[in-house]
Amino acid sequence: MAQPRIRNRAFTSVESASQAPTVALNGFTRRFGDNVVIDGLDLTIAPGEFVALLGASGSGKTTLLRTLAGLDPIGGQDVTTPDARAVVFQDARLLPWKKVWRNVALGLSGGDVRTRAEAALKEVGLGHRLDAWPSTLSGGEAQRTALARALVREPALLLLDEPFAALDALTRLKMHDLVLSLWREHKPSVLLVTHDVDEAIALADRVLVLDKGKIAVEERIALERPRQPDARFHATRRRLLATWASTPPHHRPLPRRRWSPSRPARSCSDPMSAFRPAPKLHKLADFVGALGNLLDQTRDEDLILAEGGRLLSGLITRDDWLPDAYAQPDPTRYQQYLLHCDSRERFSVVSFVWGPGQATPVHDHTVWGLVGVLRGAELSQRFARRGEAFAAVGPVHRLARGEVEAVSPTVGDVHQVTNAFDNRVSISIHVYGANIGAVERSTYDAAGRPKRFVSGYANTTLPNLWDRSKPVLAEVDS
Repeated sequence: MAQPRIRNRAFTSVESASQAPTVALNGFTRRFGDNVVIDGLDLTIAPGEFVALLGASGSGKTTLLRTLAGLDPIGGQDVTTPDARAVVFQDARLLPWKKVWRNVALGLSGGDVRTRAEAALKEVGLGHRLDAWPSTLSGGEAQRTALARALVREPALLLLDEPFAALDALTRLKMHDLVLSLWREHKPSVLLVTHDVDEAIALADRVLVLDKGKIAVEERIALERPRQPDARFHATRRRLLATWASTPPHHRPLPRRRWSPSRPARSCSDPMSAFRPAPKLHKLADFVGALGNLLDQTRDEDLILAEGGRLLSGLITRDDWLPDAYAQPDPTRYQQYLLHCDSRERFSVVSFVWGPGQATPVHDHTVWGLVGVLRGAELSQRFARRGEAFAAVGPVHRLARGEVEAVSPTVGDVHQVTNAFDNRVSISIHVYGANIGAVERSTYDAAGRPKRFVSGYANTTLPNLWDRSKPVLAEVDS
């Protein structure tokens, strides 16, 4: 069964060998009352090493970062950190009453403070924004200012606490490039806290997974930079996700919910109406039930994509369940038919029908998604900004029948998708982490200029596919 893959960017490594570690914790423990957050942790980070830290909420990631930043007491425990260290948080934390250069220079002393702040801002591409006010900055500019403020201190240890999480897709990719460039130039040790497995693999020399205050997984990333989403990349990702998913009890694979005529189920699109799915739709109903069960138990995107991808792989093993009305192409453009929308709009399921040679515009994703090819095949080409140009990057990726792929705004997924065939229809099943008919996204022109859009549905009416009231009443009457 095909494993879901997140289309990703690329990125590699400074190997520090015999020098004393920049960071060393030996048996470190942190408690809040009776709650043990970090439990006997051993950790070293070498000079110039880039380490990524993954973990579910409550696993101890933030506590560890605060300890290394000197924001929490260590209570006489065996912890070694350098004096020169800096933190970049998820929000830029700029002082609105100080101009950009003064935010960067905050806490510096000496007669060359402005010169140093200006040099740091030029490094992050903001030399022209020295005297701007923080309120006039975009999200990406604010984070670059925060990065300049950290690097102007020439830290031996740079701590990054999900600094890209709130950025749009293209800005996130540019920040990845910038951080790697600055890391190579300044050579600090880096600890990146993130929830994004692909981001961790793309950026880090070593990936750690923290669970219940302990290092549950350690993976050294032996891929050359720039890293491409090839077979080795995806194999690394599968290993990390498989181990991570098997660790916390509430993230273990979930049993599929079975539907049968003897046990009426609730319609997710109308919780008050009982229904019995038509025989061919049992497969879709089974999928919807299992995915709803998954979302009841976790909000972790990586785990939703991994387990949801497994469920979608099962749904697309056969194609005889899809009603003909939801498999009709249009000669002018591709069609998107709504099959199901969760009552709380946590997810929607659509059939994406491609006429021969039809293609989407270049577009982004603002919610997570899963794509499984039911019939035919589709081609995907990633796009990114390179300097002043906006162009295709990397190879064209082909997704064949029965294969599943994941997309996510957390890795800056901007792409164009095309029917792989010029002479036949292709159909894929898409699952989105919202009602996709109400989600704002962007398309991009040849210059990379965004245009807002909301993806509509091709259905002329939006019926509950499982409403069999007429045949059921006919049975009763007979």
